[in-house]
Amino acid sequence: MDCVYFPIIAETDYAPFQAILRDELPSTHEEWLKRHASRVAMWSTTHKIVDVDVSPVGFSTYLKNRNKGADLNQLYVFAELVGRARKI
Repeated sequence: MDCVYFPIIAETDYAPFQAILRDELPSTHEEWLKRHASRVAMWSTTHKIVDVDVSPVGFSTYLKNRNKGADLNQLYVFAELVGRARKI
C-alpha cells in the first residue's frame, strides 16, 4: 500500500505557520485538525497515512533553500520529504 504523508502542525506552531502561509490555513488550529481528519478519512481507504510533525523553522528553511513560494502544496511536499528522511 502506498504512503501519503500529512503535515501535523502543533497548536503552539499554528500562528507561525499562519504567518508563513497567510490565507492558506483555516483561521483556527481546530479547523485545521478537522480538515486533517477529513483528508485522512478520504485517503486511508487506499493509502497508508503517515503523520509527520513539521516545524515552521524547518518549513521556512525548505522554502528558502529551494526558492519556493509558500503554499499548502509545498507544505505537503515538505512533510513527505521529512517523513521519508526520518523513515517514518
